[in-house]
Amino acid sequence: MENRRSKRIEFVDYPEDAVREALVNALVHWDYNIIGSEIHIDIFDDRMEITNNKKSPRVIGHDQVFDLYGV
Repeated sequence: MENRRSKRIEFVDYPEDAVREALVNALVHWDYNIIGSEIHIDIFDDRMEITNNKKSPRVIGHDQVFDLYGV
């Protein structure tokens, strides 16, 4: 009997640094005052979504950013 060693080849779906940062952001911006709140990690065929119980910030355009900071 021959001793064959097969090597496992791993393919990464998402860059580790990007996933780590998304998880850290979800934890940092989590509202700890809401009892029973959760962080959700949803994996789809074409993307990964990491969300928490916090509402998304208001989306503003470039002009509004300049107005906010007096630029």
